[in-house]
Amino acid sequence: MAFTSLLAGGASMPFAAYQFQQVQPYYILANLVAVPLTALIVLPAGIVALLLMPLHLEALALAPMGWGIAAILAVARFVGTLPHALIVIGPSPGWPVALLGFGMALLGLLRGRARLSGAPLVLIGIAGMMMGRAPDVLVAPTASLIAVRDGAAVRVLISRRPDNYTLAQWRPVFAHDRVLVARAADVCAGGRCRFDRGRVLYLAGPAAAQGGCGGARVVVSPEPLRGACRGRGRVVIDRFSVWRDGAIALRFRGGVCGG
Repeated sequence: MAFTSLLAGGASMPFAAYQFQQVQPYYILANLVAVPLTALIVLPAGIVALLLMPLHLEALALAPMGWGIAAILAVARFVGTLPHALIVIGPSPGWPVALLGFGMALLGLLRGRARLSGAPLVLIGIAGMMMGRAPDVLVAPTASLIAVRDGAAVRVLISRRPDNYTLAQWRPVFAHDRVLVARAADVCAGGRCRFDRGRVLYLAGPAAAQGGCGGARVVVSPEPLRGACRGRGRVVIDRFSVWRDGAIALRFRGGVCGG
């Protein structure tokens, strides 16, 4: 059972880490208790409860089924309190995960020494995932949340009603950064803010663009800018951009901005 959990969890862990920026190292320990409880108590009791429902006696089976579920939850709580039970990692590009998955497939499907060809791919994939870093600019699909790296902190600007769900999804992305959340109206006087030594300009709307865009490499706005600040070499992200393309993440490489 431990070996099966190792294979199943090890195969899915890279993809879970890619999606949620989290790794749970004690899953084997939890499965050693949770899987037998599920297979020997919870599922059989559930089937018996279905058979007893026409006789209105399902409570006889639902009670032990509930005991099994309570025991599984107790195991989950205990494992969750162990040191380093949840390890937060930075965001990863897609290619290391694909390379890691392909390497694991070679290790599992090939026979003989040929399967060892997957080991270097797994190692390169793991190294690539560890080299990932959080975006310098992140804009939510509705543009109501805009995160901008500003020195040692990440500032999250809220322009409309707070989107608590999206904000909760962003926290693992910036888990290794100091995050400052504030309403844009309270931080940006006149609807304008400059971040990251002037490379990123926040505009509350087209009216705020009348003061010019200066040397900003990236201009972000929760409202349609209607052509304002367009220029060669400048990235402009407004409400129409995310409406058309969805959430947008940018990373600076030196002085160049890449999506």
